[in-house]
Amino acid sequence: MPTTMVASIVLLYRKGISKQELRQKVEWLGMILNDRGANFATDNGLPGASTMDLGLEHLGAYLEEKAGIFEPKLVNGDHQNYIMLTYYRNPLN
Repeated sequence: MPTTMVASIVLLYRKGISKQELRQKVEWLGMILNDRGANFATDNGLPGASTMDLGLEHLGAYLEEKAGIFEPKLVNGDHQNYIMLTYYRNPLN
């Protein structure tokens, strides 16, 4: 799932990750998962920029973009969004 892949990468880079680096990491994660037998519902078989964009769209309420850097959104110092991102990451585990 796009949300699983994007949440997993964002949680690795809690201080932020650029969109370009996020795309590279999603593609890298897709190759790793493909090597382990995962199936993807994409036109070319592997996740790419469209997977990342879809994941970012669905996780928009939990992420914040500052100057092209994506990071988990903090609301009044509350880390609840980290919990939600972890929820989306869990299927990968």
